[in-house]
Amino acid sequence: MKREKFSPAVGDEYINQGNGSIFRCVECLDEPGTAILQNTESGWTFKAHGLGMYSNGFVDWDFSTGGHFA
Repeated sequence: MKREKFSPAVGDEYINQGNGSIFRCVECLDEPGTAILQNTESGWTFKAHGLGMYSNGFVDWDFSTGGHFA
Protein backbone atom coordinates (compact mmCIF):
# COMPACT_ATOMS: atom_id res chain seq x y z
CA MET A 1 0.00 0.00 0.00
CA LYS A 2 1.40 3.39 -0.99
CA ARG A 3 2.39 5.82 1.80
CA GLU A 4 2.93 9.53 1.21
CA LYS A 5 4.16 12.19 3.63
CA PHE A 6 1.52 14.71 4.61
CA SER A 7 0.77 17.56 6.98
CA PRO A 8 -2.50 17.21 8.91
CA ALA A 9 -5.07 19.94 9.53
CA VAL A 10 -5.78 21.22 13.04
CA GLY A 11 -8.98 19.67 14.41
CA ASP A 12 -9.05 16.80 11.91
CA GLU A 13 -9.00 13.22 13.16
CA TYR A 14 -6.99 10.38 11.68
CA ILE A 15 -6.98 6.61 12.18
CA ASN A 16 -3.63 5.00 12.98
CA GLN A 17 -2.58 2.34 10.46
CA GLY A 18 -1.03 0.13 13.14
CA ASN A 19 -3.63 -0.07 15.91
CA GLY A 20 -6.80 1.64 14.67
CA SER A 21 -6.70 4.36 17.37
CA ILE A 22 -8.05 7.79 16.48
CA PHE A 23 -5.77 10.81 16.79
CA ARG A 24 -6.77 14.48 16.56
CA CYS A 25 -4.36 17.08 15.23
CA VAL A 26 -3.93 19.67 17.99
CA GLU A 27 -1.26 21.82 16.35
CA CYS A 28 0.60 21.91 13.03
CA LEU A 29 4.29 22.75 13.29
CA ASP A 30 6.59 24.58 10.89
CA GLU A 31 8.45 21.42 9.87
CA PRO A 32 6.44 19.61 7.15
CA GLY A 33 5.02 16.28 8.32
CA THR A 34 5.36 17.24 11.99
CA ALA A 35 2.40 17.93 14.27
CA ILE A 36 1.07 17.61 17.80
CA LEU A 37 -1.40 14.72 17.91
CA GLN A 38 -3.70 13.57 20.70
CA ASN A 39 -5.32 10.17 21.15
CA THR A 40 -9.06 10.92 21.34
CA GLU A 41 -9.70 8.13 23.85
CA SER A 42 -6.77 8.33 26.27
CA GLY A 43 -5.62 11.94 25.89
CA TRP A 44 -2.03 10.81 25.15
CA THR A 45 -0.48 13.81 23.40
CA PHE A 46 2.83 13.88 21.51
CA LYS A 47 4.83 15.40 18.70
CA ALA A 48 4.64 13.14 15.64
CA HIS A 49 7.56 13.29 13.21
CA GLY A 50 7.43 12.08 9.60
CA LEU A 51 3.66 11.75 9.29
CA GLY A 52 2.52 9.61 6.41
CA MET A 53 -0.87 8.75 4.95
CA TYR A 54 -1.65 5.51 3.15
CA SER A 55 -3.90 5.15 0.13
CA ASN A 56 -6.66 3.85 2.46
CA GLY A 57 -6.60 7.15 4.42
CA PHE A 58 -4.96 5.67 7.55
CA VAL A 59 -1.85 7.36 8.97
CA ASP A 60 1.33 6.63 10.89
CA TRP A 61 4.55 8.45 11.76
CA ASP A 62 8.24 7.67 11.83
CA PHE A 63 8.66 8.44 15.54
CA SER A 64 7.24 10.58 18.33
CA THR A 65 8.65 12.71 21.13
CA GLY A 66 7.38 14.52 24.21
CA GLY A 67 4.54 12.14 24.98
CA HIS A 68 2.32 12.96 27.97
CA PHE A 69 -1.29 12.69 29.11
CA ALA A 70 -3.23 15.91 28.63
